[in-house]
Amino acid sequence: MPDEKNAPATPNQLIALQCAADAEGEKLRALADEQGPASAWTDEQHAARDAQWKAWRDAAVKVHQAVSQVSNSSKTNRYELEMSVKKAARSEAH
Repeated sequence: MPDEKNAPATPNQLIALQCAADAEGEKLRALADEQGPASAWTDEQHAARDAQWKAWRDAAVKVHQAVSQVSNSSKTNRYELEMSVKKAARSEAH
């Protein structure tokens, strides 16, 4: 996906990045629902949650960086762009 050395992401790339971040976030929520209260987790459950949290965070960072790059290069409002990308990604998912 795009980085500072390359051209800014296309709208489809931004949506794909957001869909990936949303999917990782959903896996994290499902894992938490499946495992129950954190106070009762085993070391393995904590490790699984930490690994999934990192996967979600890494995906979220990628989309945030790409949105910032597009916003800066196109002189558009970053917040409005991010909200548009999230709306488009979530409408495609449903």
